[in-house]
Amino acid sequence: MLLPALPANLAPADLVFVLAIGTALLWAATTRAQLALPYRLGVGAMAIAGLVSGLFGDWPDLALLSVSQDLFLLVWGAMLATLMHDAPSAGMLLRTWVWSATVWALAFVVATSRTALASGPDAVRVGFVFGDQNAAGLYFVLSLLVMVAAGWPRPRVARLLIGLLFLTATVYTGSLGALSGVLLGIACGLVIGVRGRRGRVPAVAFAAALVLASASVTLLVQRIDLIDAAHDSSNSLLRNSIGREAQSSSERAVLRGESYQLWRASDLVGSGPATTKDLLSAEQAPYPKEAHNDWLATLIERGVLGTVGLLLLVAELALRAHRGWVRAHHDEALRRVLPRPGYLVGALVCVLAFSYTHEVLHDRTAWTLFGFVGAVVLGWHQQAQVNGGT
Repeated sequence: MLLPALPANLAPADLVFVLAIGTALLWAATTRAQLALPYRLGVGAMAIAGLVSGLFGDWPDLALLSVSQDLFLLVWGAMLATLMHDAPSAGMLLRTWVWSATVWALAFVVATSRTALASGPDAVRVGFVFGDQNAAGLYFVLSLLVMVAAGWPRPRVARLLIGLLFLTATVYTGSLGALSGVLLGIACGLVIGVRGRRGRVPAVAFAAALVLASASVTLLVQRIDLIDAAHDSSNSLLRNSIGREAQSSSERAVLRGESYQLWRASDLVGSGPATTKDLLSAEQAPYPKEAHNDWLATLIERGVLGTVGLLLLVAELALRAHRGWVRAHHDEALRRVLPRPGYLVGALVCVLAFSYTHEVLHDRTAWTLFGFVGAVVLGWHQQAQVNGGT
């Protein structure tokens, strides 16, 4: 529920977030549970960089708001990591994600099917209560990968039907980043699955085969001018998804060029969080938008320290994902909750790829996923220490 938009970039969903965080803190205080705070190094460095760049920049209010969002989402992820302190809790929350996403996907498809399937030049992409089509697409893709990783619901037919529902909703959003992300996430999950069952060499061979197959499909699409045909099609689903590829690529190229010029003119401290659009507008750039790239945006707005913080955050995520995957092969309780942990890693790879074409550092769904990944290592490791008496 990201609509209607509230002041300070808040949304109705954030009211539920605050209630959940408050309840979790109350539970932790009464039970003396040990609080987990994953990703504090990366987010802490980015927050400090945001405050410093905002202090020396022209928009300190934007910096304060952006850093507040950093810390709010960090606390949200920490709450999830704390609550998922054992396998039953983790399983319950994963099932909650899958079932709630199923309800939202069904509501999305029903509410937007007429608009999404409309013909003619006036047919537009839809975002429903998500506010943004790309945010909706990322939500459905990550939900699909979480469902596969958790193996829930248990009946394979039910998973197949829900998966088709998630894919339908993703197609309705028309988000190219989401459509490519689901392919990348599934491919990573398959490769990691082969690595766990067969070993490293078969996994590398399988990954090479997937790369060759994707390259062949890309060449075939270019050869038969499928993108141009989709752009001229009367089918709005094709026109607003695959048909937008050329336009989207050209716009991204212009925006990258403008952002590169901003970076060359910036200093080591940065211009301040969320200032790229204002800077481009002040320079009367032809395409004054946000950077649509977390890496460029961080480098321009938060400088060198912010970029180091982003790299630390990625490193923390990669380390926890690897530890979680390794533990899944030795921990029976974890294996029951996450029978296919490779797809959870695939979801992280999907977010990483998404960060090159959109800004997801403040995406609520991405941080929910980060909290789940952090819980697999931190919360369960602490529980194992308690059970082992160490």
